Parts: sequence; C-alpha cells; structure tokens
Amino acid sequence: MKKQPVLIFALFLILICSSCNLMPAESSQTVTPLGHVNQTEVKLEKNDWSNIWIENANQSEKPRILFVGDSITEGYYPFIMDYLSQDFSLGYYVTSKFIGNPDYQTELTTILDRYDFEIIHINNGLHGWDYSIQEYQKGLEDVKRIMDDHAPNSLLIWCMTTPIRVEENLEYLDKLNQDVILRNQAALEILGENGVIINDLYQEMLKHPEYYRDGYHFNSAGKEFQAKVVGEFILAYH
Repeated sequence: MKKQPVLIFALFLILICSSCNLMPAESSQTVTPLGHVNQTEVKLEKNDWSNIWIENANQSEKPRILFVGDSITEGYYPFIMDYLSQDFSLGYYVTSKFIGNPDYQTELTTILDRYDFEIIHINNGLHGWDYSIQEYQKGLEDVKRIMDDHAPNSLLIWCMTTPIRVEENLEYLDKLNQDVILRNQAALEILGENGVIINDLYQEMLKHPEYYRDGYHFNSAGKEFQAKVVGEFILAYH
C-alpha cells in the first residue's frame, strides 16, 4: 500500500514529459518559404506582395490567358482587355517576388494546377536586385520546368523586362539598366533558344522615354501603348 503514492507520482511524471513533446518550442521556431527547401535563398524586399485575379473563374466557354508579372503588368492589364476580352477570359498573377523565390514558384504552380490556360505571358525582371545573374538564370530554368510540368499545352510567351531610366532625367538610362540587359540576354538564351516565344517589350519602350512617370513605371499613355503592343503580339499567335 505504501508503494501506491510512488506509482501515482511516476505516472504523473510520464504524463508531464509526454505533454512537453506536444507543446510548441517557441525559441526554435523558424519561418520557411512555401516551396521546397534547398532552393534559392529568399532575399525579401521591404514590401512583399502578390495579387491574383481570374476572370470568369466558374466558366469555360472561352480560352484563358494568364498574365504573370509585377507592377508593370498590373499597370497595362486594364487596357489590354480592349484587345483580348472578346475572345479570351483573362487573369493575372502579379507579385514583387523574385522568380527564384520558392514562394513565387509555389503560387504560380497553384494557379496553373487550378486553371487551364491557352496562353501564358510572363514579364518578371524588375524585382530582386539583391540576387545575382546566376540566380536569375536558375529562376528562368525553374520557370521553364514549371511550365513544362504544369502547363505543357499552354503557349508560353516571355516578355522582356522594360528599361530602367534615371528618374531625374528620363532621357537617360540608369546604370541598373545594365542588369536589365543581362537578365534579358539570359531569358533569350535559356528560354528563347529553347522554343519559348519572346516578346521584346524592352526595345519597344526603349524608344519612348515620354511614356515614363518615374525610372521604372509608366504613365497612362505608356500603359495604353504597352497594352497595344502586348495585345497585338498575342493576337498574332492566336
């Protein structure tokens, strides 16, 4: 009978130890990207954002076009409807994320697995300046692999990144534009030489400093012009 308190105490200790394994260890928690580990190191900008918009999501009468990009794509998207909405259901995935960021790749893959797109137009190159050109090249290879695996029947169009200008004098190109040129060259070599259609929006905007409102972004006339260029380019392949 004297052993009963000892037995009860031992069981109590076992329960406490078991409970400790179920409790979160806050001091050891880490935040990891949504994608796979062992991918490109994530280097976040001050503001991390993504927007997804799929029109007529519950309908399938028209073929779909997905526009992937950043604020440049988001800027010309409303104007492009005049060229394409009659024949297509449109949608976009726009984000500040670098193309090698596993979260970018996870978000893009999720969209491709949910919807079938006849055409996918990608314009990503003005974010992630902390990444090397080698990391951008790897990101391009990852995007091509994602398209092959998750949208093999879609027509893929890669849109060249637009020029960066000196904000105080928009007639001149910023020194960072040299990196834009390197990224566009990488896209041409990795994607263009492997069957991906290239839409050279860089050369189109190079001729029009009057369409800029700052070093990166475009005024309303510039957005309308880009929508015309992109819309007519897509219609040429439809």
